[in-house]
Amino acid sequence: PHYSRKDTSKLYLEPIFVSMQDLLNHYRSCCQEQDRTPLSRQVFTKKLQEKIFLFIKKKKDQYDTCAAYNIGNVSPEEWSLHIGKKDRARDEKEIDKIHAQEHIFITLTMDLQVVKVSPNVNASAIFFKTKLCCYNFTVYNLESHEVVCYWFTD
Repeated sequence: PHYSRKDTSKLYLEPIFVSMQDLLNHYRSCCQEQDRTPLSRQVFTKKLQEKIFLFIKKKKDQYDTCAAYNIGNVSPEEWSLHIGKKDRARDEKEIDKIHAQEHIFITLTMDLQVVKVSPNVNASAIFFKTKLCCYNFTVYNLESHEVVCYWFTD
């Protein structure tokens, strides 16, 4: 998710824009293409703030319980239970790795990577007309170290 609250009035910009200057440059380019006079930087910024636009900031994936604990929304009992489950899962994975190395059974790990927006272009009108969300699903064999990546769309 791009925000930590369930409900928000904030609007988020696509991650294609990495800075306010990047967005402003794109805006000016669009105005030029449409033969329109662009707003000044100051007015443009003020208009964005009125609409409560925010840039999507990339952050490390965090489990919901961990994020809630960090802001004080999880009781110590719930946190302790969560940490116990996390530790048990890690221990079980280590046991599975050993079993895979001893050829007792095959152990696969899977991961669905961050959604990629395609095409990956900077500030171009084509981006908004052809945007496609793509997914990278990876399967890794812990014994043979073979990996398979599946790239697919919605």
